[in-house]
Amino acid sequence: MSPLPITDIPSTTIPVNRNAIDRLRQCVLGDHELQERLRVITDHDEFVSAAVGVAHEHGLDLTADELEQEMNDTQRAWLLRWL
Repeated sequence: MSPLPITDIPSTTIPVNRNAIDRLRQCVLGDHELQERLRVITDHDEFVSAAVGVAHEHGLDLTADELEQEMNDTQRAWLLRWL
């Protein structure tokens, strides 16, 4: 997967389920075992798959595309802070 170009405009190609993303973050941040389970994954696609699996385990409706979109938007915002 090639990286997206960095702009100050978040991508809007995929509507992201904000509630599911926020709840997934809360689940992961509140569970050190889950953090470790995800932290050791080095392959991007495997990480996305595992994170979506975690979301589903917690009853969250989240797709790989939505998670990818959120990750790209978050990375873009973080990089722009340093420009």
